[in-house]
Amino acid sequence: MACGGSEDSAFFEVETEGGVSGKFNVSWCVDGYRMPEVGLTVEGSKGVMRVNDDELELSLNGGERFRWFRHDLRDDVGFWLGAPEYYREDECFVEAVLRGGSVEACFGAAAKVDRLIDEVLVKAGRVGLVKCETRNVNSVKEAVREALKLIEYSLPKTRKIVIKPNMCYYWDWSTGQTTDPVFVAALIELFREDISSDVEISIVESDASAMKCKYAFKYLGYEKLAKEYNVNLVNLSEVETEKATVKVKDEVFELSVPKIIKDADLRVNVPKMKYMGFTKISAALKNIYGCNPYPKKFQYHSKLDEVIVALNKVMPFNLHVLDGLTVCGSKTLRLGLVMASQDPVAIDAVAATVMGVNPKSVIHLRLAEKEGLGKTSFVIKGVNIDYFRKRFPRKGLSEKAITLGYRVACKLGLDKRLV
Repeated sequence: MACGGSEDSAFFEVETEGGVSGKFNVSWCVDGYRMPEVGLTVEGSKGVMRVNDDELELSLNGGERFRWFRHDLRDDVGFWLGAPEYYREDECFVEAVLRGGSVEACFGAAAKVDRLIDEVLVKAGRVGLVKCETRNVNSVKEAVREALKLIEYSLPKTRKIVIKPNMCYYWDWSTGQTTDPVFVAALIELFREDISSDVEISIVESDASAMKCKYAFKYLGYEKLAKEYNVNLVNLSEVETEKATVKVKDEVFELSVPKIIKDADLRVNVPKMKYMGFTKISAALKNIYGCNPYPKKFQYHSKLDEVIVALNKVMPFNLHVLDGLTVCGSKTLRLGLVMASQDPVAIDAVAATVMGVNPKSVIHLRLAEKEGLGKTSFVIKGVNIDYFRKRFPRKGLSEKAITLGYRVACKLGLDKRLV
C-alpha cells in the first residue's frame, strides 16, 4: 500500500565489525490503517530470536523454543517495539521539556537515522508492487505503468525491444505456469504509446528438452498475438548466435548469445513466480535460462544454479516485469499481482518472500548477488507485500518433501535418468 508516494516497507541485513548480523523487515503501513510495524530476526551461534509488535520468540539449536507476548514483557526500556504510534518519542520530548534537559531524539540522531536509511536505499533493490484486479489489456497496461512509476523508471527512446515471457511448456496462462499473452499485449501497447508507435518488438523463446517453440507459440496464444500486434515471434534456437565466455565462482562457461538479444536496445524480462524442484523457485533470473538457444537444456541441470547466473551475466536484461495475475502454488489462484524492478535479484527475493521461501535459501539468488547481478535486500514501493504473501497458495509439507527429494536427486546426478 502506498503511503504518500513514499516507500512503505523494507527488508535488509546488517553486520557489525564484531561479526554480529541481523535482518530487518520493516513496514510502516498496514492495509486500512497507518501505523508502524517492525520485525527483527537475529541469528546467533546458539539459535534464532524473532521479535515483532506482539511477541518475542527464541528458538535454540537444541530444539527448545520459548515465546513471550507483549503483556509478559517490561516496558521500561529505551526502545519498545510494542509502543503504539510515536508514544515513546512524545513521552521523551515532554519529560525533557519538564526537566529542562536535552531531547534524546535530537537533530543529530535524526541525521544518523537518515544516513542509515540512505545506506539501505542505495544498497537495496527497489521493487514496485501493484494490484491488478481485472484481466484485460487496459487494466494490465495501467498497472505496469504504475509499477514503473513506483520504481522511478522511465522507458528509454529505443528502436529495438526484446520481450522474454515464460513459455516453459504447453500449459497455458490459466495454469499460472506461463506468461499471460494479455500481459505481453499490455506491454506492447505501453511501449508503442510511451516510446514510439513504430518501435520494433520481438517476443523470444527457445526450444527446450520437452518443449518446441513451433507448438508452444500456437498453443499458448503467442502466434495469434504476434499477428494481431504485428510483432516478431522468434525461436532463439534458430537464429544467429555469438559465443561468450563467462566466469561464475571459479568455473568458466562458454555460452551462445542470440544476436537478436545482444543487439536489442531494451531487453524486457516477463517471468512468472512459481516453485521449482531444481532451484526452489523460478522467477526473473530463472526465466533467462530460456534464452539459452541450446535445446537439450537438461544437460545443464547438474550445475543449474551456476548456469542461470552465467546466462544472466552474458545477457543482462534492463527491466523485469513479473506477471503475477494468475499463480500456481499448492493450487492455481488469481492473485492479481504486477511487479517491476530493474534488479533481477531483488524482484526474485520479493517473489520468494511472497511464496514463503527464504531468499537466502535459494542458491542461485545468493550466487547472483555475489556475482554482482543485484541485491537480495529490497525496498517495496506500492502495495504492502503482506497483502500478496497472505494470499499466495503456499506448498504444504508433503509437496516440499517431494521437491527436496528431487533436488537431492539432481545433486546426485540422477536427474538425467528422470528426464
